[in-house]
Amino acid sequence: MSKTLALLLLVCALALPSAAVGAPAVARGNGVLDPGCPVDPVASDVFCPSNSIWYSLQLQKSGGTTFRVFQTRWVVHNKLKSLFRGRVTCMNLVDNAVAVGGVLTNPAILAGIPFVAYAVDNGTSGDLVSDLGLFPEGDPDLLLLPVGFPTICPAPGLTASIYGYLPVHPGSGGVLVRPATP
Repeated sequence: MSKTLALLLLVCALALPSAAVGAPAVARGNGVLDPGCPVDPVASDVFCPSNSIWYSLQLQKSGGTTFRVFQTRWVVHNKLKSLFRGRVTCMNLVDNAVAVGGVLTNPAILAGIPFVAYAVDNGTSGDLVSDLGLFPEGDPDLLLLPVGFPTICPAPGLTASIYGYLPVHPGSGGVLVRPATP
């Protein structure tokens, strides 16, 4: 092979886009949500929790590999309460907001019930997370979700959460939301 052809092939190879994968889409965090009425709900049947709610959100999507877990538990002093855990089947991440949906796996009595949760990463100004929305068959709020839910997630955003947002208690944790980079 001539030196000119080898140099031409090298220049062409360097001009091609890199095969390396960029940073994955990430939504993660844990903490405690303050009790009270949520802000910016879309639905009219909003519940105002009187106790704090602990949450854990661990989502990462990179190429064909996905790691997804969502858990929440109401925090009631000196009381044992059910841990709600779900298998996440969809994630919609835009800018600093994420919507996740799936089906509950725990508690066993609710296994298979679809759920949705939303989170907004507001940095130092205070993160927001929705309470867990559950949608048993026939629930009228299912109309607020896209066709194909829980495989297809709703759009995320500050005014997108069906049941609004609760603030993450300062110092208890937070949310990190980062879209994938090419």
